[in-house]
Amino acid sequence: MSLTIVNIIATNVFLGLNFIQADLIDNDSLNVKPVVFIALSGILLSTFLIKRKEFKQIFLTQPNNNLEDDLEPKNLPGTAVLEKSQKNISLIERIIKLTPNIIYIYDLEKKCNIYSNSSIAEKLGYSDSEIESMNKQLFSKLLHPKDAKAIAEHQQECLKLSPGEYLTIEYRMQDQQGDWHWLASKDTVFEQDDLGRPTQILGIAQDITEIKQHQSAATTVNLELVEKVAALETWRDKHLKLAAMNEF
Repeated sequence: MSLTIVNIIATNVFLGLNFIQADLIDNDSLNVKPVVFIALSGILLSTFLIKRKEFKQIFLTQPNNNLEDDLEPKNLPGTAVLEKSQKNISLIERIIKLTPNIIYIYDLEKKCNIYSNSSIAEKLGYSDSEIESMNKQLFSKLLHPKDAKAIAEHQQECLKLSPGEYLTIEYRMQDQQGDWHWLASKDTVFEQDDLGRPTQILGIAQDITEIKQHQSAATTVNLELVEKVAALETWRDKHLKLAAMNEF
């Protein structure tokens, strides 16, 4: 991995805390507290490294003095480190299952997710295996046609991101019943190549369908009010003219 443990954790925490502060999200409607995102960084890092067989190498050869004392590998033998890490992973896995938001790692070169939690399947009504089988076709199959161009441009802009920077985007995905869900995603750099160019992005997506529905309803009401006001003004002007003519 080209990012250190501390850099990855800092990126995750940055992403989580700033997602709550983003203007496109109503803080009162976001159920996940900042501490959960700190925990999520552990599961994203640990499970990803274990699957890539780099967990032992990084934790045993690159200890970081800024980590908490009880997590520092320098005071523990290799077996104890792995056992303690497995316990941490087990705990955080349970936390991540309770998270209503979609968490994913998207590979900009392969054009597909290489990690995602189960929330995407739950929100769209598909099984984990169905989501996994779609792989590169996930967006082409489920993305709203009108949002395809915006997504493509967003992914191109992600290639210009520097660590610590982020981009946001709203788009629609179709569930198994044929209904459309509005998602608001916030993406930041997860991994870079040797030249410092982003190759993978870490993202958090929130279902904002209800917010969009409320906004649409409010817009409809406002338009109706504008039409009624215009009708009243027309009626008033008409009667004022009639009144003026009667005076002669």
